[in-house]
Amino acid sequence: MRNNLKTARLEKNLTHNEMADIIGLVRTSYTNIEIGVKNPSERVILKIREILGNDQEDLFDIEKL
Repeated sequence: MRNNLKTARLEKNLTHNEMADIIGLVRTSYTNIEIGVKNPSERVILKIREILGNDQEDLFDIEKL
């Protein structure tokens, strides 16, 4: 799964650790989502969109989720 999480996260000046803490994940789990190794749950997707902005419709390649 390719996604645009890294770009959106960096635009908000957030680190992997900060994103993981806010979402309630360990850093490695968040990093795996960001690099496309792990698919996020619906709860995690909603939380990421809340943090990075609901207008971020292109954060994930939905076809591959």
